[in-house]
This record gives sequence, structure tokens and C-alpha cells, in this order.
Amino acid sequence: MKEKKVTQRKFAVILVLSMVMMLFAGCAGEKKKKEEETLLVPEDTLLGYTYSEVYTPYQLSSCDVKVEIVQPEDSELMVTKLLAGDSDYDFMMLSTDSALAADILRTGAYYSLNDVPEAAGLLDRYHDYIKEAATAENGDIWMIPCGVNVSFVLYREDVCEEYGLDFDGMTYTEFLEQVEALPKNGEHTFFTPYGLMTADITSKFEQVYGYEDMSQQETELLRSYMEKMRAYDVPFNEGKWWLLSSEKRPEHLSDASMKNIAFELERSDNMSLSVSLDYFRIGGFRATKLPDLEEGVVCPSGVRVDFIVINPKSDKLELTLQYVSQLCEKLQKDTTTAIRYMSRGEDFSNNVLREDIYRLISEGEVYSLYPYDVVGAELMAYREGKQEFDVMLEEIQRNIKMFQEE
Repeated sequence: MKEKKVTQRKFAVILVLSMVMMLFAGCAGEKKKKEEETLLVPEDTLLGYTYSEVYTPYQLSSCDVKVEIVQPEDSELMVTKLLAGDSDYDFMMLSTDSALAADILRTGAYYSLNDVPEAAGLLDRYHDYIKEAATAENGDIWMIPCGVNVSFVLYREDVCEEYGLDFDGMTYTEFLEQVEALPKNGEHTFFTPYGLMTADITSKFEQVYGYEDMSQQETELLRSYMEKMRAYDVPFNEGKWWLLSSEKRPEHLSDASMKNIAFELERSDNMSLSVSLDYFRIGGFRATKLPDLEEGVVCPSGVRVDFIVINPKSDKLELTLQYVSQLCEKLQKDTTTAIRYMSRGEDFSNNVLREDIYRLISEGEVYSLYPYDVVGAELMAYREGKQEFDVMLEEIQRNIKMFQEE
């Protein structure tokens, strides 16, 4: 689950991620002159990178593609245009943690792929929860999964053993207590993107407990973690949190520096980038799921699935379906690690770190979260000291009721 909604600025980035608008690159007939079709890719977004690095190799060789950088539209406006039958685009590339993706599924603004045999064949290759995420309640195949992302704790076994760090069955409270007790003399580094941790806490709470009918125990649990987030907001923003900022520098990836890493919070999409391959080359690194909220309440790893969804009103629907059919065939034959993580029965026993990541993805779960304006904005208002906890909770519950009644 995508990063999560931690600040208004970060939410804007996440909202950009969720509102990718792309035009299908069609192929002219063999006897006709090829016409250049346009792909609209959002500027400076993860999905823009994913498109250029992952999807481009699957472009049909007979297609001429021009890429144009564009500014995406407002999410609510986009949904309105979809429902009104807008035919200005052919497919979009989204993530399961985006508000726009949830709106498209909720309103049925997608083209069902049940009659595309290659789509069903591809889903049969993937883990069950990925297939479930791609299938609407009415049985429609509403999207094509093309990538996954899961967050986890990456750690060096020898360094953690030296300091007595044990992540097995750990809660976030225990995690913070252990990390705060570590010596901060610069001998070892603890790289921890603060936003990734706090977003995981709030998304897990929503996944496991929800906000509608909270017990007193659940209310106090949320209060406790929200207070912890507020306590760390200032030192993190001043760059003092656990010695490292949220930006990696090249020197962190030298052999010597890598061997001094105790742990860090990571994402599987980062691990596939060339800059991170040293984790697999040097050895000694393992991966385990992020901490739970409380002891005895296990929460599966939250997985974000990147996918494409077809506009049912597309002017080039036939060509779009042709493209998607061939894309599904190519994905089924793909042997790259990123795609294999999504597939059943893969063997990564020759690399213990890849095996750990594959296990986390195979045992994961796709989160379905409320839009930021419903929950995230209220959580942030509390963290910024703009409203009291009880008021925040009342506003969240009111927002959820209004959202459900829409």
C-alpha cells in the first residue's frame, strides 16, 4: 500500500501517483502509413519511472510511440469525466492504494476483461490475493496487475545479533524502544524513512481495526501511536532522527558502509533498482515484515499492486484490447525478478534475501484504504496540533459515514 499520506505535500505526490493519464499507442495497419500515437506520462512520479522502465519493453515493435510529459487532472474531476463517457484516453496506469483506483472500481468505470483469455491466464499465474484484487465483486476482471511493492525491514544478521536486535514478532512500540537504545556513535547506521513507518502504522490500523466501531482498547492504541508520531515529527524534520536523513548517498553503498548497516526500512521496488543491487551481491542481508501494532494481532505485509485499467469509452478500444492481450502474453513469459515475485511457485533458494522478499510478497495482502481527505487529513491535523485527538476521531467517523453514503 504505496508513500502513505503523511503530510499535505506528500499526499499531493501520492495523488499524482494515483492520477496517471495515458493514451494507448496504437498500431496502424500493414498497408497504411503508421501514425504516431501519444502516451501521456506524469512528470516526476514513480509510475512515470515504472512506465518507462517496465512497460516500454512490452511495446509492440510495430508501434510508433511518442512520450509527452503532462500534468494529471484532479481525482474527482477524472472520475466525473469517466462517468460522463470521456474518450480522451485509452488506459491508465494506477496503484491499488490510490483514491482514483478505488473510485474507478466503486463506480464500474472500467472495461471488463473477462472475454480476454490472456488476462485470465495471467491472473492464474499470480498469487491468489493479486487475482482477488484484479477481480471485482461481480466477477469482472477490471485491471491487469503488472508490478508489486511491499515494505519490509532489511537487516544484517551479524550486526543485529551483535546488538541483540530481534525483529521476530516485534511490535512498533518494541521496535522504537530497541532502536532508541542503540549506541549512536556512528559505528553502525540505521536508515529508516520516517514516513514509511508512520504511514504503515496508520494503514495497518485502518486495515485491522477500522475507525467506525472502535473499542476503548483500540482507541487507546491509536492514541498511543499518534502521540509517538507527534513526538518524532520535530527531530525527524530537523534531520536528527536515528542519525540518517531519508536520502541515501552513494557512500552508503560502498562495501564498507554496507557491512556497517544494522537495519533499514525498505521497499521491494527500490530493491530492484540498480543502485540497490549491492544488497544481493554483498550478502549477509535478510528481510522481514514491518512490525505489528500489538502483540498477538498479526497483520500481513501490505502490498501495493501497480496495474493498467482500460477506459470502456476509448475511441481505440479494439486496438487497446489487442495491446493488452499481447502484454498479458509477454508478462506470462517474463522471467525477470520483478515479475516473478508476483507468480506462484517461484524458487529463489539460491539467494536468501530474494527468497525473503518473495515470501513477504506471496504472503501479503492488498490494502483498501479510505481516500486521504476522509482519514489521512484528519490524522495529519492532529499530528500538527490543529485539533484534539477526540475531535480528530469524531471527524474521521463523520467523514467515513458521508463517504459511504455517497
